[in-house]
Amino acid sequence: PSQPCVQIGDAILADVSGEEVEAYLLQEEIVKPVDANSGVATYRGCSDEEHAAMRAETTTQWTRNFSSE
Repeated sequence: PSQPCVQIGDAILADVSGEEVEAYLLQEEIVKPVDANSGVATYRGCSDEEHAAMRAETTTQWTRNFSSE
């Protein structure tokens, strides 16, 4: 399956995985390596279920942040 293109500064990375984007960012010293696990798979796209869960979490965060104002 195809992955999206990503533009980082003047560079365009075409048809790359998250792992390839991470490798580019490290190689160009845009980011520094860390040992923390993000809990997000970088070797594949998100499933429909994962997207739904992210949308639900975003809605929950928005409600928490703005309902107390």
